[in-house]
Amino acid sequence: MIEQLEKILAKRSTVKNFNGNPLESNHISTITEAVAKTPSCNNRYNFKVKVLGQKLNDRKAKLNLYDYVCTVSKENVRYSEDEDLMVIRSPKSYKEARDWHNKNILSSRINGQMLAPLVLVWYFTDGDAIENDYLDIGLSCWNTVITSELLGIQSGFCSCFDADYLQNFLGIEGKPVVMAGFGYAQSIISNDEKHSNNPRPSSSDILV
Repeated sequence: MIEQLEKILAKRSTVKNFNGNPLESNHISTITEAVAKTPSCNNRYNFKVKVLGQKLNDRKAKLNLYDYVCTVSKENVRYSEDEDLMVIRSPKSYKEARDWHNKNILSSRINGQMLAPLVLVWYFTDGDAIENDYLDIGLSCWNTVITSELLGIQSGFCSCFDADYLQNFLGIEGKPVVMAGFGYAQSIISNDEKHSNNPRPSSSDILV
């Protein structure tokens, strides 16, 4: 078991392209149940997880996430209507995304993990999130990812979105923090290939 886990940790890499094959229902249950199998300080669990599967409405939502939400501007745009600071950022509304699209400054269809058979969205249920809440979501998210990898199912993180826009788009009652898509990879680019100029450090590089 330890050897299997070590192999998974060594080769695991964010996947953006999935082959379209559906996930087995028992695997979906195992993955979704993993979100709550991690500790939380004082049993706070200040988060919920929105599940997008293969129902028609979920598939439509994932297409819009792919096309108009989990996107970014191709060039510097104003940070907000009240600030002149120019930055590369995600759109803050569907209207803005469509406007950028019409001006050919929307970089869309860059996060294929949003088209995975299963997409999970972690969000806070209490608007006054504390530092430990981020840790709790991180633990829940990572446990879910490792669980999926143990089942032979790949995953891809995504945090390329405007939180308010995503919250309104999904109709969730809280601030979204991170998303992940789960499915069978069409192709996998190793961590070393992705970051050839910035390799992952070894434990000896980190431990002091």
